[in-house]
Amino acid sequence: DNFDLQNPFVGLKVLDLSSVLAGPLTGTFFAELGAKVIKIENKLTDGDATRQWKLASEDPDSPYSAYYFSANYGKEVILMDLTDLVDRMTLEKMIAASDVIISNFQQKTAIKLDVEPDTLLNKYPNLIIAQLSAYAYDDPRPGYDLVMQGETGWLSMNGIDMNHIAKLPVAMIDIIASHQMREGILAALWLRERNHIGSIIHVSLYKSALSALANQATNYLIANHI
Repeated sequence: DNFDLQNPFVGLKVLDLSSVLAGPLTGTFFAELGAKVIKIENKLTDGDATRQWKLASEDPDSPYSAYYFSANYGKEVILMDLTDLVDRMTLEKMIAASDVIISNFQQKTAIKLDVEPDTLLNKYPNLIIAQLSAYAYDDPRPGYDLVMQGETGWLSMNGIDMNHIAKLPVAMIDIIASHQMREGILAALWLRERNHIGSIIHVSLYKSALSALANQATNYLIANHI
């Protein structure tokens, strides 16, 4: 009877371990709709890398940037050194108290920190873990936006010549992947509501970009037309 349509996720606890854009945007989606979202950032690097991605006109001494603000609205932010035993124990307690985990750790880092999706779900069967990767989870390659736009056809659709590349001026593939993560988490929340089990959601930037080609993909597959 007290359900708030403007804040449907009040009471939901989300732990955002991700960085840069796709993962943080996912966390912000839930924060804007009432969830309690805690974002863990790397103390050793002075936080998320996007804090330093500034326009020439921005204050170089500010701990934030316009880019950072675009993806981190409404969160409680805590800086931690996850190689430190005390911080690692604190993180474990936070994971145990969470409903959803958002991560974009590469597999080797997740293993080192003991936060692999399978490991977490075995410990906490009701947990929903959303894992973002550039390609497959076990592929160590990073996901650079320009490379992704090239590999998945977005650059060619915009048109190229020998002197210019028509790159989209926002990291659109990260934004698409963020929507995929949100959809996966929402489906997992519904599954948990019905069956009382958690889930692991794997989303890749590469596959997200391909999925968003829509009719351009079928144009090519059916008529060999770009």
